[in-house]
Amino acid sequence: MIDKLFILRDGEPEFEIGDVTGGQIQPLSFDAGAPQPTTIYTAIAGADGEMLNSTTYGPTTATATFFLRGRDIYDYKLQAAKLYSLLTSRNPVRVRDGVDEYKVAYLIAKPITLTPLNFTDGDVTVQFDNPAGYRQSYDRSDQLTHWQHGMNLPSDYIPQYTFTENEFDVFNASDFRVDPYKSRHDLKIIIQGVSGKLTVENQTNGTTFSITKELQPSDRFEMDGVHAMLNGVPDSQDTDFGHIELEKGSNHIIVTGTMTGITFSFPFVYF
Repeated sequence: MIDKLFILRDGEPEFEIGDVTGGQIQPLSFDAGAPQPTTIYTAIAGADGEMLNSTTYGPTTATATFFLRGRDIYDYKLQAAKLYSLLTSRNPVRVRDGVDEYKVAYLIAKPITLTPLNFTDGDVTVQFDNPAGYRQSYDRSDQLTHWQHGMNLPSDYIPQYTFTENEFDVFNASDFRVDPYKSRHDLKIIIQGVSGKLTVENQTNGTTFSITKELQPSDRFEMDGVHAMLNGVPDSQDTDFGHIELEKGSNHIIVTGTMTGITFSFPFVYF
């Protein structure tokens, strides 16, 4: 059971369903949906069983239920139409509830189902497509000010995500690996004050990328997933076309070269 459901649409302030409907529409439950793994196996002739090839996670279906109270049958139908207009958009809307308050999902609403209890009241069920198949943290790692129990963060400290030294640990509080290559996860690595060439290596899993061009201290280099940007201009040709992945938990990073600062900016991802 929940008592609040928050919605954020593109270009608009976030709102809570009950607040903007004067309490006529009350959220009752929100189910973010179960993971949908797809596993590919390879059969080898003459050998027992099959060999695991890969596992990916597909889109999921989230479900929200509401209690809707109208002044009469006409108002009831108007309120149902209002609810649907609040939840729908040509782009995914950000949804979070009052229980898992700082885990958000980007969803697309399907047509609603009305279940009248009488002429003025009824239950409304809304299903959503979740194209990503997972939820993510309310804040990005480098802007972390909202967190709660169940987000996999350490209990005794808040991890840092901006560093000035060349050897440090990056904590991935997600439920699984952050992989901007195969899984297209959002991971930005911003490096300031580079003098010359530079290499970033995650010693925990062996992923790495190198800047092969001589940079100046005034340059701003960003690795946006697998795409490199230099001073806001695409610049992958001046790298070795590598990328960084982050394992769940602590990742030991070593930077070879001279810089003044490096930031790892990404949302944590959750089933």
